[in-house]
Amino acid sequence: MFSTIATRERRRRLQAEAGQKKDQREQEHAPPIILPANTRSIFTDGSYLKMGKDDPGSAGYGVSVVVGGDADSDANGTETAAACGPLEVGEDAVEKLSNNTGELRGIIEALRYAKSHGNGAPAIIRYDSKYAAMLTTAVWKARKNKELAAVARREWTETWRKLNGQLWLKWVKGHSGHIWNDRADDLADRGRRGKHLTGDEARPAGLMVD
Repeated sequence: MFSTIATRERRRRLQAEAGQKKDQREQEHAPPIILPANTRSIFTDGSYLKMGKDDPGSAGYGVSVVVGGDADSDANGTETAAACGPLEVGEDAVEKLSNNTGELRGIIEALRYAKSHGNGAPAIIRYDSKYAAMLTTAVWKARKNKELAAVARREWTETWRKLNGQLWLKWVKGHSGHIWNDRADDLADRGRRGKHLTGDEARPAGLMVD
């Protein structure tokens, strides 16, 4: 009896330790409490819609780049760039259309933007898909969408180096009324419907692209 109790306690302890290690890995790229003044918050989202069993569906991604916020609500932030577009099977390692591939592509495009714009300014990727974020940072192993996940991991590594390690991840709850998450969600839906924005369109500061 005592042996059984000891075994159960040991199992619970090992499970708790494993859970702590998992939590630590998932928080490995959390931003510092005090952020550099020029940090950009880059909100990402994906969209997918399937109309019946015979419909292959349509998917898209959305990205909103915000500066001047607090990297949390970002209520006082200003959008300086927006990007969106549709996904196509066979393009850029997309193996199938789904919400998950839309979310992954959103993070990929956010990383590409952070890498190529802003002269190396720090960036926080604000995601609402834990699946996409954990695959991007290789905390989770891809069982599906392996090629797209590999692209995301490569973009993460390249962007992290370009930004001298000042690249972080922070979750934002989807469909919670957060202004910039809602903005990224709207962009992703527009992308799914065929709208294409690269983030390079010139416009007055603070003006949201339609």
